[in-house]
Amino acid sequence: MKLPTFDNKDARWDRFKRFYNEPEPNVIVFESGEVLLSARDFKPDNRGMKRKLGRGESDLRVVSSVDGDCPALSLGKDSLTPEARAVLALCRQDADALAAKPLPKAWINSGKSQLLLLDVSTGRSVGIGGGYRDDKGRNAAWQWASAWTSLGSNHYNRPIAYIPSPQSKAVGDNIPVRVPVKRTPEETKALHNLHAACTVWCQMGNDDAHKLAPKYYSVSYGRFAERPLHRPYLIPDLPNGMDTELSDLAPERIFQIRHHGFERSTHTMQVECLYAAL
Repeated sequence: MKLPTFDNKDARWDRFKRFYNEPEPNVIVFESGEVLLSARDFKPDNRGMKRKLGRGESDLRVVSSVDGDCPALSLGKDSLTPEARAVLALCRQDADALAAKPLPKAWINSGKSQLLLLDVSTGRSVGIGGGYRDDKGRNAAWQWASAWTSLGSNHYNRPIAYIPSPQSKAVGDNIPVRVPVKRTPEETKALHNLHAACTVWCQMGNDDAHKLAPKYYSVSYGRFAERPLHRPYLIPDLPNGMDTELSDLAPERIFQIRHHGFERSTHTMQVECLYAAL
């Protein structure tokens, strides 16, 4: 890959005790050719497929998985670790078939968007870690760069992505992918029948059952004790699984299912990288 170029005329020493350039607030280019994204002053709004990172003909881009110009992302063969395959098997998904096609964006954006460092020469992307106040452990980029003692003592210099050389792969945070569990025909039929029964129950004059839970919430001692009633019902919460009947549910839960349906069960897997279709 082509990395941002080092300019001797703009060389600095102060932050890292090594010669480096800082062509952008969050991009550090060392004399040795190494490149890292620093947590200091990192601005994720400076991104896009048309915006090269650093100076020169750089192949690096910072993109968000929710951006309109973000390419479709898929699992590569090297992303299918035994742990990832175990999660996919739990979700009744064919791992090899998924690796050959783009992932649904909802799987990547579930919960929040993902900030990615993309190499347009290979299509490989890695996750970008949190800001300098994110103290949830040390990511892979930190571990790669930990030999620099000046980095370990100053969290403003925390690397959130790191490229050792043009011949090396970028290192960053794992990317969470939330995979839905496939329903069998029997499960789909059971859920359809339960939803139909809840609908009839409400239509028989019981549609004000939500008044049993003020403001659509189940509240206990001032704290939310159960899932809010204005959201879809979680399938794992069914008292008797797929054999659940109306008599097994509280009135407010019947109201919740009738008006908001069911939320599909999911499991999250952590992958080292995703590949873009460029």
